[in-house]
Amino acid sequence: MICAHIATEGGSIVELDETLTVPTRRERFDAADMRTRYFVMAAARIAAGLLWLANLHWKVAPNFGEDTGGGLYKYTRSAVDDPVWGVWKSITEHLVLPHFHLFGWIVILTDGTIAALLLIGYRTRLVALIGAFNAVPIFLSVAYRDNEWPWSYALIFFLHLMLYAVPPGEHAPRIDMALAGPRSARDKAFVVLGTIAAVIGAVGWFLARDVDFATRQVALFGYAKMELKLLWFNGLAAVLTIAFGLCLIAAARIRLAGLVAAAGFAVMAAVALFQENWSNVSGGAPAIIGTSPNAAFWAMLAVGGGVMWFRDRQRLD
Repeated sequence: MICAHIATEGGSIVELDETLTVPTRRERFDAADMRTRYFVMAAARIAAGLLWLANLHWKVAPNFGEDTGGGLYKYTRSAVDDPVWGVWKSITEHLVLPHFHLFGWIVILTDGTIAALLLIGYRTRLVALIGAFNAVPIFLSVAYRDNEWPWSYALIFFLHLMLYAVPPGEHAPRIDMALAGPRSARDKAFVVLGTIAAVIGAVGWFLARDVDFATRQVALFGYAKMELKLLWFNGLAAVLTIAFGLCLIAAARIRLAGLVAAAGFAVMAAVALFQENWSNVSGGAPAIIGTSPNAAFWAMLAVGGGVMWFRDRQRLD
């Protein structure tokens, strides 16, 4: 305890007995432990988002592998060829496969939405719950395939259940917190989102420097097993990503720039989604890759910028 004595008011002495509480070692430890847990949960959420993002690239529209017997079709077909549960086999055989192209689009939109919203932390608990149940049909389709490890799908399920069950905390970095907090929290979030976009765009520009500016071919990072599946740019996509990223940064001062960025990224996401695929021109034989990871990445930035701009607009009204 600390007592403070202050002399004031026309020469007379006024004694103020202020009791200042100094945090104990245990209290400091508990506070540090709480912050650590918040950031660990944020890291787990981002890792889950990257998991969904990285596994979009082989779901190539519009045929999704049905014409070649590969890609999404191969793994969906496993529910019939290597059944885990008879009921799911029957559903796949008589409902999913006869309408496979529609199913493929549902998968891309669902997985891409989960990826985008987990990465920015928007509606985190609801999205995590959807992610958990989205892992169930995957398990029922591929768990008994050769060279598959069924426990991996159980781990995916329980990772998302954990993200649903454990509150992310007041100070965990996420859009949900920026929306609930003061304007300064959204200022910071705009800068963070914009910086991520600008950096990714700059790396994409570096990778695509030997690719024609607006070609349908793209350069990849290199080692396929470590590829994050979002640095797939030609020069035009890279420049637009940088430009709209800078708009997000500017939105910390000029909110209208946030709306411009959100609209721009939304258009880029829609174009990428319906562009269907690009040709990979990195080392080795050219391969067709899906543009859905790009669509999910740009949708993430569009949603982040858009919901924060809308929240400020609501408060002004």
